Amino acid sequence: MVALLAIPVAIFLIAVELETPKANIPQPVGPEVMPIGILILLIINAIALFVRGISGKDKPISPAGDAGADPSLSSWREKY
Repeated sequence: MVALLAIPVAIFLIAVELETPKANIPQPVGPEVMPIGILILLIINAIALFVRGISGKDKPISPAGDAGADPSLSSWREKY
C-alpha cells in the first residue's frame, strides 16, 4: 500500500519541482537536480517494494534466528 501511494506523491513532487523558478545563473547542473534524483530513486524503490510484496518472498524471521529455534514450537510467541 505504501509503495502504491509513494509513486503518485513522487510524481506530483517532481512536477512541482519542474515548475519552480530557475536560477538566473546559467548552470549545466542546477539545484533542482538533487530533489528530482531523490524522487526518481523513491519511485524505483517503491516499484521494487511493490514487486517484492506481490511475489510473496517476504518470510517472517524469528527473533532467535534459525540456529537457536526449537522446531517443536509452531511460533516464537508460544515460547514466551
